Amino acid sequence: MITIPPSIQRITSPYESEIYVEVDHYILYEDNSTVGISVPGDEICLAGDRLRTIDPWGFHETKTDESKCRWLDYGEKDEFKCSRDAYRVITINSYLSSPVNYTANICLAYDKSSCTWRGAGDAPEREICKVRGSYKGIWAESTQFYYRCAKSTIQSYTHPLQYQVRFVQDVEFPGEGLSKRIVQIEMRPIPRCD
Repeated sequence: MITIPPSIQRITSPYESEIYVEVDHYILYEDNSTVGISVPGDEICLAGDRLRTIDPWGFHETKTDESKCRWLDYGEKDEFKCSRDAYRVITINSYLSSPVNYTANICLAYDKSSCTWRGAGDAPEREICKVRGSYKGIWAESTQFYYRCAKSTIQSYTHPLQYQVRFVQDVEFPGEGLSKRIVQIEMRPIPRCD
């Protein structure tokens, strides 16, 4: 947790909020994930040539066994139906990590040929894809996993080894609305893991 230095603490007016902290985020991964999770810079450390969370993260993920699902065709309307035992909730409690230098797949074109728009009565239309994409490895945050990726490329990235901490205050100007004021900026190095 980042504390606000006493040197910048100030008495606020009715037009100013308390000073709060904004921190750069890093994208780190759980072992079996294809998309990263955004983690604040003050919650990570450097372990050799990898960044990882200081503490393990706990979260739940629902896995679907699609072999226990089937498409039901009702003429103008079809539906993907799964039995109750097709869904399994997994609890994960592990460190998130990423190499300092890493690559991610970026989808350049999607194949939507197996997808159609369906709407029943007054219900809003929704897109149904009979064949979904199979994504292995790490993919960019913007990936549309619902579709098959027809063309992709690999992009290389490097995590910076220091992050920015911004001490910010919201200021309201009568008749003009809210504005964000940066009171102070600090660069902090990512510490080594214990």
